[in-house]
Amino acid sequence: MAFTTETKNRDYAWAVHQHPEHGRTVLLIRDKDMSGLHHEWMYGNNGFLYRHGGYWWDGIRWYRPQQVVDRAYEGYDARPVADAVTVTAIDVLARPATSHTARVVKIADFMAPEEPLPHWREHLALWASHRPPGSRPLDQCTVDLQAPELDPARLVDRAGLAQIAELELEDLPHPEYGRKDLPPPQAETDEGPRWS
Repeated sequence: MAFTTETKNRDYAWAVHQHPEHGRTVLLIRDKDMSGLHHEWMYGNNGFLYRHGGYWWDGIRWYRPQQVVDRAYEGYDARPVADAVTVTAIDVLARPATSHTARVVKIADFMAPEEPLPHWREHLALWASHRPPGSRPLDQCTVDLQAPELDPARLVDRAGLAQIAELELEDLPHPEYGRKDLPPPQAETDEGPRWS
């Protein structure tokens, strides 16, 4: 693994993870998040690819966010996701796309969007079209997971989270000021965060 701050835009850093079997993961992250990701990759004893607020992949299967503490081993229980399906680049690109709005941006001018990209599929298609010969086949490029527990209709809001935790709603950390004390949400909606 390797980490470096981007010299032309110091708000961002590059994170690279080389897996002997599954290839290379290259991420452009906020520079302030570099130490946290470094710690996860170096000492987390879990996967190297993260999605949906802490779900992680170890190259074989997907696991739920690390929330169940195993104090005897000073770590977290790895809890596999039931009926998880690994989504590859070829799966995403097989669906029809809208008009091409993707573009390559110079790193010096890059600013992360506030919201998820609305036309992410076009950006993935642009990435796929710029890959050099001999690159890993698109059906081996993992980009996401699908699972019944991540169905938007099954996600819960703060009230549902309080019910699961057997707490009164007012005993949960404040939604604006105590979010770091809540588990990472699996989705952000106009009504607020949602958890699996």
